[in-house]
Amino acid sequence: MLAAAWRWSALGFLASLLQLSCPAGTAGALRIDSVKVDRCGDGLCSGNEDCSSCPRDCLTPAGRPCPRAGAMYSLWHAPATLAMRQLEKQGRPTLTVQQVIDSQASGGPLRLADVLVRPQLAQLAAAFYYHHTPDPNFYCVLTPRVPGTLHAELPGLATADKADALRCPESDAILIQHARQLRAAGIDHIVVDLTNFPRYSAASDTMGLRPLEDLLRVWSGLRAAGEHTPDVAAWQALDTTPLPSDGTDAQALAPLVLDLYNQPYYADLWLRAPQTDQKIFFYPVPKEASPAKSRIQSVAANGGRNDILAQPMWTNQTDQGVWSFMERCRNFPDNGATGSAADCNQAFVVRSPLGSQMAVSPSYQLG
Repeated sequence: MLAAAWRWSALGFLASLLQLSCPAGTAGALRIDSVKVDRCGDGLCSGNEDCSSCPRDCLTPAGRPCPRAGAMYSLWHAPATLAMRQLEKQGRPTLTVQQVIDSQASGGPLRLADVLVRPQLAQLAAAFYYHHTPDPNFYCVLTPRVPGTLHAELPGLATADKADALRCPESDAILIQHARQLRAAGIDHIVVDLTNFPRYSAASDTMGLRPLEDLLRVWSGLRAAGEHTPDVAAWQALDTTPLPSDGTDAQALAPLVLDLYNQPYYADLWLRAPQTDQKIFFYPVPKEASPAKSRIQSVAANGGRNDILAQPMWTNQTDQGVWSFMERCRNFPDNGATGSAADCNQAFVVRSPLGSQMAVSPSYQLG
């Protein structure tokens, strides 16, 4: 018997399937307007809760676990936004990929090199390009850690010359707006993309660990005020080399992410398996670089807590119970590389520890 049915939308790194926006004037103190509802995640389907508002706690009229709708969620904006802000300070145009495409389509002069290469900002942006200008403008999610709090001892978010610029005063307002827009769109959980970061570094902190900490802090505040937010899971890269004999790796990012899974004040935020109530931790399994078995086992054991369900996720492996973040459309020409009016007929997972799952992607990655 399948545990649940899951439908996913894959969001791009710097552009999203949903129009995620934030009102202008986000700096300064924030006021959360609470909506008093029963607390989702308390294990009780009560009050106005149902499958649309709290699928974790409720059942369908037939008594089955609620279908879930999730989205990939990226917090990698900081380098690209820093580059855009540098251009603004210099009084130069902030260009996007779409503007270049539109220019070339009309015989205009813009080329992709005009976005970052010619302004000599490609390295600063970590070669990340904005496809569109977000509403209201380029933003990022990143705040400095407070001394005495979790992970405050880590060496820093970035090199000293970037540290001040990489603080994003709009972070909290963006996260509040995204939570509300995702819920309004029927998205009940997100999966935070950490797939390029198996090890701790300035880059993995700036684009991964610290933004995730910010998200958990802000969304736990929303829930404490009585407002629903999507559940959260990490999609964390694991190293291909086996763990050292003592079972620890001080340079790996996964233990720092598990620190967050183990914080009591974030306990009700994590996406959980419907049958076991274990917290779900996704990890990528590219065929050319599969993670070491000892590292997967270490995540699942979680320091002896054994409260993590480690679920592999990649693409084109649905017959092996591997979840998909994107799948080609088998009814389309060119192996699904181009659009078509035909039904997609993408492969989907029928049986996994979490039940069935289908990826609904806005695009298919070719390279």
